[in-house]
Amino acid sequence: MHFTTRHPYQLLILTWLWVITFFLSAPVIAQPPLVTCCMAYNTIDENLFYIQGGSVDPKVTASSTLSQFYSLDLTLPSWDTSNPPWKALPPPTGSTTLTPTFRHSMSVSPDRRTLTIFVPNGPGLISNFNIGDGSWTPVTTSSPSQLMPVIYGAQAATDPTTGIVYIPPAYSGASLSIYSPSTGVVTTAPMPPVATAGGLSRHSFLWSQVRKTFILFGGVITTSYLSEYDPITGKWAELYASGPTPPLQQASCMAPAYNGTKMILFGGHNSSGPSGGYLFILDVPTMTWSQGLSVDPSQNRSSMACSVSGDNFIVWGGYKWDPSGSTAVGGTPLIYNIHSGQWTTKFERGNHYKPTDTSQPGSIPGTGNPPPAVEGSGDGGSKINGAAVGGGVAGGLAIVLALTFLVVRRRRRRQQEIDSDKVIGIPTTLDQVPPFVERSSEGRVSAGFPQITKDNQEPQFFPGSPQPYQHEKNSSWPPTPALLPPVIPPRPGSSLNPRTPQDHIQKLQHDLAIHQKQLANQNNPQYNPANSHTQPTSALRGPQGAGDPVTLTSSTTDQHDLACKIEVMQAELRKLQAQLRL
Repeated sequence: MHFTTRHPYQLLILTWLWVITFFLSAPVIAQPPLVTCCMAYNTIDENLFYIQGGSVDPKVTASSTLSQFYSLDLTLPSWDTSNPPWKALPPPTGSTTLTPTFRHSMSVSPDRRTLTIFVPNGPGLISNFNIGDGSWTPVTTSSPSQLMPVIYGAQAATDPTTGIVYIPPAYSGASLSIYSPSTGVVTTAPMPPVATAGGLSRHSFLWSQVRKTFILFGGVITTSYLSEYDPITGKWAELYASGPTPPLQQASCMAPAYNGTKMILFGGHNSSGPSGGYLFILDVPTMTWSQGLSVDPSQNRSSMACSVSGDNFIVWGGYKWDPSGSTAVGGTPLIYNIHSGQWTTKFERGNHYKPTDTSQPGSIPGTGNPPPAVEGSGDGGSKINGAAVGGGVAGGLAIVLALTFLVVRRRRRRQQEIDSDKVIGIPTTLDQVPPFVERSSEGRVSAGFPQITKDNQEPQFFPGSPQPYQHEKNSSWPPTPALLPPVIPPRPGSSLNPRTPQDHIQKLQHDLAIHQKQLANQNNPQYNPANSHTQPTSALRGPQGAGDPVTLTSSTTDQHDLACKIEVMQAELRKLQAQLRL
């Protein structure tokens, strides 16, 4: 078998290239989107955060609306808010259903292949975006007029069990719109009295995976409102939750977290006060509110987009509303770490969700106070995580280099063993090295001592023999001379005081070949006694010539000693080679 080995420097270069490509390659970051408010947004499986349209002017005029369409990659291990991984997507242009708009909504199909945008350009219009090929397709509905009064400032949500989209109304007295993507049919259902009286413009509406219902919060109403809609029964019910109740808000955003066991509520404003930066967390299994750490007042906002990925609650865009005048906000995303309870500038993909833990991570239920700071949380946690990442990279590099060194050393030793065996002329497997070679009666050459076989004859007594004599048959006698390769002189430095295991092995192989040749010569019928210290005697036969010749010579003892020496040397050689392979 032929083994090819690469030069160790080549392997090291390849290893370095692999490490640099794996650890230092950075994703291509697109030009970030312009900061807007009142955009449509949604998230797919906590992996991609989509935003579309909106207005760059807090006053929201027709000339300030955009058609921009972007996704934020939430699958990367980490990124900084100063350089978020945005990706530009084909904008919805070229059709009356795809004109720039604001205060519209977006839903996701159950198969995660289609985004549906509900456009408030009357009558109500719908357009689908194919995530696979990046194409837009207008959708025709059975009753488009039923969508018109319900989508202005509303938020659509999908029942993942059926694929049907539900859109609460944005005007007083309107009905709940129910849209079936599979049939294109739009139907309606009644709203509760508290919602129809004051309307629900700029409310939060989303699916609860835990309760299998839709949860609605806030809007332009007179009381703090939390309710749910059951799509199976078609009934509305008011929800009651303990803990610190969030203030009456509109234009806030809410997103599910930790497999729907938490609902994160952020920002918004009421009719008399400015935008806030409050953050509340609803524990859905226990229906308990808790208050997290509010954002810095300079980052208070309304009508923004929000998303969740693992421990990260992400906020982007919006505007700062104030009775005296509204102002724009910056384009840097805000990130709240749900697990640590701190606002941070670092996205770290991870999830500390525990199915059996119903307490609120990052806050103390019922008090509205965040927990004491712990080591590794907040900005300090980001620094510690950076050091941990650096240490992990260095450790991984050390492991790769160590494995490369071991592979190179093993291949070199293996090649040296094969080269030594080829030079000396012995088989690679030492168990196959014969003390001498014999030829069987069929003419085949076999290795080992002559085989003594016994026939099936009954023991026979011969005159003068005190014991019964059984015929013994030698499979081949005398043996055919072995065709051994010539012995070569020892390699320089290998015969005296071997300093390395490889030198010792080469010396043993050399001596072993010499002993094997001596033993083969002694068993050769043409062996010249003058060249040996032992004298052969005549071969004895059984009485009356029965049986084959008996192998008795005066050199029997020498042959036995040589065979023993060969076996000892073979055993020692196997042991040394086994140690080198470890």
